[in-house]
Amino acid sequence: MAKSFFVSCLSCVVLSLYCGTAFGSRYVPIEISVNGEVILKGNASDDGERDADAVWEFLKGMKLQETDAFKKLAIASDLKEYKFKFESPKNREGPIKIDASVGGEVTTCVMTIKRVTPDARGGTWCIDPEDLDDFFNFRMILRSEARYLKNPKYDKIEARIKEKAKSNVKK
Repeated sequence: MAKSFFVSCLSCVVLSLYCGTAFGSRYVPIEISVNGEVILKGNASDDGERDADAVWEFLKGMKLQETDAFKKLAIASDLKEYKFKFESPKNREGPIKIDASVGGEVTTCVMTIKRVTPDARGGTWCIDPEDLDDFFNFRMILRSEARYLKNPKYDKIEARIKEKAKSNVKK
């Protein structure tokens, strides 16, 4: 069995060298913290080719697991969604931090999470996709990641505003 596994691995390496491609993946940890304590966490992986914008999009369907710090918040187990809302601090840092590794990080005072059907890893919450769209242009990404952006002038908020304006005109 060990020989066949070795032969299979060797075949993959030879094939990837012959085709000029490489097999690999990038681990993308996701953490949501409130007042410095991680309350929700998850992870994703990709081929390493996606830019920071595409990695940020992972968050829209990402199921996040509760941590012990989340349980201390005593959020009712029957709630379908929960909105975190804090007073805006005088400094620019908000008490809520979303850190999506290469996808960027953002701090805010308001965020909604929605309960979802649990997955195999115990993920029971997702960040509201509309909130993620709102945070898109305000997140910070590493300078090293910025150079790989496929469309650095892409403005999701402006596109959403234009779409809403078109739908309001039709009514």
